[in-house]
Amino acid sequence: MATNAPAVTPPRSRQPRPFAASHPADAWFFPGLIAIIWLIMLIGFVPEVVQRMNSDAEPFPLVIHAHAVVYFGWLTFLASQVVLVRTGNIAWHRRMGTVGVAMAIAVIILGPAAALTQQLSHVARQPPQFLGLQFANVIVFGGFVIAALALRVQPAAHKRLMVVGTLALIGAGFGRVVRLVTGAPPPSTLIPGVYIAANVLLLAIAIHDYRTRGRLHPVFLPAAALFVGSELVVGLLLRSPAWIGFTRALVG
Repeated sequence: MATNAPAVTPPRSRQPRPFAASHPADAWFFPGLIAIIWLIMLIGFVPEVVQRMNSDAEPFPLVIHAHAVVYFGWLTFLASQVVLVRTGNIAWHRRMGTVGVAMAIAVIILGPAAALTQQLSHVARQPPQFLGLQFANVIVFGGFVIAALALRVQPAAHKRLMVVGTLALIGAGFGRVVRLVTGAPPPSTLIPGVYIAANVLLLAIAIHDYRTRGRLHPVFLPAAALFVGSELVVGLLLRSPAWIGFTRALVG
């Protein structure tokens, strides 16, 4: 005699919760992050600029000044974009995107140009192989800016990629902060400056996401892996006899 067995409901697969595009804590976290970046750069560069202005040192070539203006211009642009979003001016935030693209291109061009000029003029504080670090910084920056532009319709991803890309630019500033605090000569302060500040702020983004959403944003792990991976590649490059020989021959 047949019996009617109770229907078995298959277990539901647990879908991950969607990552919330915004959270009340974002309103202070990201402006705070940009403020920290500004503080690092100002503490790192302003004392050196003042000291140089009060000395008899030869003026820097024009490309160095242009490089400084463009880098701080990028930070100004980034801060203004955060303020526009914070105040609800999304339309202006989008209109300013064209300015950001132009600024990013200028950063990518003038960063290596300034580094090469310093080496060719023999006024750089680090040996020629450190060109690899300086070139890598703008490549990483450019890659993240391109990714951020591609994902501009996803505000949470766009915001994080823009900030992570900017972290690639703060090493020179924090290296000078390390030198001010420790008195250590360059280039011994350059690698700690590049790695420590950027990675601490990268970790801060991860902690913020966990505290506010309970998980990382989907773009964060790939972005962090690429960021840290580039640091490891640069570390190998700086010790490469082939690269050292090439850069020494390049600058004479």
